[in-house]
Amino acid sequence: MIKLFFALGSYLILNGCSIQRLAIGQLAPALSSASHKLQEEKNWDLFKAGTPGSLQLTEVLLETAPDNEDLLAMLTKGYTAYGFVVNDTEYLGEKLADADNPVHRRRAVQNLGKALAYGFRYLSEKGITYNGLLESSKNNSSMDYIREHLDSDELTDLETAFFTGTAWLLLANLRKDNMVIVSQVSSAFELINWVCTEKPDFQMGLCQSMKGVYYLARPKALGGKPALAVKILKNAMAKNPGNLMIPVVYMEWYLLPFEREAEYRRMKLGLSKKFKKAAFEHFIPGEPLDSSNDMLNLFNAMAEKRFHAIVRNESELF
Repeated sequence: MIKLFFALGSYLILNGCSIQRLAIGQLAPALSSASHKLQEEKNWDLFKAGTPGSLQLTEVLLETAPDNEDLLAMLTKGYTAYGFVVNDTEYLGEKLADADNPVHRRRAVQNLGKALAYGFRYLSEKGITYNGLLESSKNNSSMDYIREHLDSDELTDLETAFFTGTAWLLLANLRKDNMVIVSQVSSAFELINWVCTEKPDFQMGLCQSMKGVYYLARPKALGGKPALAVKILKNAMAKNPGNLMIPVVYMEWYLLPFEREAEYRRMKLGLSKKFKKAAFEHFIPGEPLDSSNDMLNLFNAMAEKRFHAIVRNESELF
């Protein structure tokens, strides 16, 4: 996938603008449809090292075709994935260790901010604007507004809406000092909720995981619903036992902050058996975890990293 990107980039850079636009228009859909291959990557470190080059090259291609929806969708998904899978995962270790200078938080904010910007460029091509979504949220008409402009049978619409909403939600969780973005989190949720409503099993439980995060991250006075979140996440775990990201999300967002130590220790024991190296073995990297579905590879690689960060700091958490 990465070699294809660089071969295409070299060709386009050496040719004229009209040829560039024609080539991008023809090849962008194929590149977009092949982007799921990154999700099949089971080596977290390889994903971390290889993805930035692909994203930067896609941005170069977008300069020639700034309204290309496939490229905008790829960048939205790519920067959200990198901000979450890599930056936010590395920040989790900093946060749990109470680091004084959490550099990975800043990197997560930067990349998720890029994802949000590209996501709204895509959505604006479809007729959904940032201000329009905020206004519809105030009127409790967001779902109608989204349905009017996006097609639930179009995978690119579903993915871009979901990853735009996810980037927005994660940004709000990272920037709780910024009341503007915190106040907009319900609009972020509407994008995610539209996808989850139309396709409940979207991304093999990741959609439901983000719904759970939304309800757990907010205080009850602002719409938090921990009991509902627990129900959503437990149902998602039951339906998607191969997606180990869901129980790790449950640990991170429910068991730790709500101090459910006994349940945490039971879940830790069960999860440790599913990872190649159990938590008590000092996290020496072993063989990449085999997933029941290749599309779960990256989720599970991220889950293992986050799980290890949690267990490594558990003595400070309870």
